[in-house]
Amino acid sequence: SYLVHALPQPPQSRGGPEASGKGGGRRRGGNDRGSANGNCIELNKHILRLSEAVGRGERTLSDLLAEVHATAQQMNEVNLSTAFHRVAKLCRSGGPGACDDVKHDWRFQDLVARVRGSLLSSLVVLGGGSSGRRVREVPMGVACVCWAHATLRINDPGLFDEVAEQCSQNLKAFKHLELSNVLWSFAKLGEQGGRTKVLFKAAASEALFRPDDFNVVNLSTLVWSFATARVKHGQLFDLVAKRFVKSAGEAESQEIANTAWAFATAGVLNDALFAHLGDEAVRKLESFKPQEAANVAWAFGRAELSHVSFFRALERRLRAQASKERGRLSSFEPQHMTMVLQAASLLYAPPAAEGGDDARDEEGFAVALGLMVVVLPECLQQVHRFKNDEASRILTACSR
Repeated sequence: SYLVHALPQPPQSRGGPEASGKGGGRRRGGNDRGSANGNCIELNKHILRLSEAVGRGERTLSDLLAEVHATAQQMNEVNLSTAFHRVAKLCRSGGPGACDDVKHDWRFQDLVARVRGSLLSSLVVLGGGSSGRRVREVPMGVACVCWAHATLRINDPGLFDEVAEQCSQNLKAFKHLELSNVLWSFAKLGEQGGRTKVLFKAAASEALFRPDDFNVVNLSTLVWSFATARVKHGQLFDLVAKRFVKSAGEAESQEIANTAWAFATAGVLNDALFAHLGDEAVRKLESFKPQEAANVAWAFGRAELSHVSFFRALERRLRAQASKERGRLSSFEPQHMTMVLQAASLLYAPPAAEGGDDARDEEGFAVALGLMVVVLPECLQQVHRFKNDEASRILTACSR
């Protein structure tokens, strides 16, 4: 449900004499070096053009794998990470079936093995105290390869443990997007290696050291990763809360939903942050995917923080959708409807008979009841798709 923001294009060339040693046994130095670099540049352009053709439906993923396999011996680490990243990106857009087919293709398996060896070699360079263009390209390669592994759900604990060890000592070389995507990959795969927590702590320290380098997109990815990996870091969450309170308008639906979910999951309950996230969600609710809207609702319920305006806006959106679809909410899955109704029932109990803030209780209860009225018919339409625990939570919400 949480797709990382697109990585920038991998670099299209790699300097240094090592480039010429990657291909078909050329000697280093002289014209061979320039020739090898030039070949790698053109090869990267060719990979990008072919992958774009696949995306447009003009070529097939099998065509791309065939071309990558045919030229693999000529590829340097940039070419390999580019090819791997592009295959993963195409599979993501093609759905789970495309991922399964590719992962069983022997040409793809050969690519994965080559990428693994290349990345391990690059990590040695990163940790060797070297400088220059090659070292600057290693973080991009690490980010691309880790992102592709996570997107395709390819677990490789040994590789990721090595990434954690080498990168945790050299995070100053990583740009904000590279660092946040590496952590996203570890969290997405559920990596629990002994060095994973060290990497996360080092990443938090790096973000705190140069906070202005990170925008709300990067910061949202970081806290989502920490919450998913169950790694606590109060200072990082405090930094993100302050930034979002100040710059919530820069956040789009994914950042709002991910940040609210992360803070609620981590148990970091910041009233000012949730108020700003809720207000921004109301303004941008039309752009929210069902999962994002459900995550925000769930976060308010989990945090036990009321934001009547958000739930009222959500009710209006659902009523408008049901009106267009003849009573249906077909884009909402059982999980989404469960999260919304559970949160509303937790936050807005029936008005108190005596004492309390009756006006507030009545308004919230009316919104919760309105959500029940519009959502429950869709629950009946999809009743055969509900898991047992989802059905149980729906019934509990109704009983409240």
